[in-house]
Amino acid sequence: MPSVTARGSYPIPNLSDTANGPTAFSSLAVDLEEHTTMKFATAAARDAVLTVPVAPMMAFLTTPRQLTMYDGTGWVILAEPTQTYTPTLTNMTLGNGTRSGFSKRSDGWCDFAVEFVLGTTSAMGTDPSFSLPYTTGTGAYNSMLVARTFQSAGSVVRVATGVLTPGGFGTAVTATVIDTAGATALSLAITATVPHTWTTGSTLHISGRYPMTTRYT
Repeated sequence: MPSVTARGSYPIPNLSDTANGPTAFSSLAVDLEEHTTMKFATAAARDAVLTVPVAPMMAFLTTPRQLTMYDGTGWVILAEPTQTYTPTLTNMTLGNGTRSGFSKRSDGWCDFAVEFVLGTTSAMGTDPSFSLPYTTGTGAYNSMLVARTFQSAGSVVRVATGVLTPGGFGTAVTATVIDTAGATALSLAITATVPHTWTTGSTLHISGRYPMTTRYT
């Protein structure tokens, strides 16, 4: 019977083995597939071929350009390019303003950024929020998010804090501004006049990283 390599456990034919080139190369090819990155067009194409995946198989999906790994339970996205999405605005009137959203997933975590720039017919309401690209998971409320507001009148930038839905498993993110007028800094909800009057060109931006409900695709 064939020997195996010291580290990779790949089969090596012995001189005492019955000569059988196809069998030897087939055994090596099967082991190499399980330890190298395979390429498929989509997740569906991958799953159609790898019906019984084995950890730690890795597959690159060319259409979404994702690097995935099977960990014994499911396929995990290890890396992907930045994705765009259109966030839903709550307590904000889009009008002729602009909104944008970006996300990137890796091993159950999501990096994201959302932004709203007011136009001439846009409006800011009380406690505005953006929809997230993926539902938050356990512990997401403790995620550190950064936010900023831009006041077009005077070109003033103010630091704010992003806030996820308490308790996790949320689908939206909002922001609070910091009030330093008193002895202790307080977080205040954004309104049409807090932290400033929102006029054309004013901007609300939130970005950060949070755990999703699942690490599997």
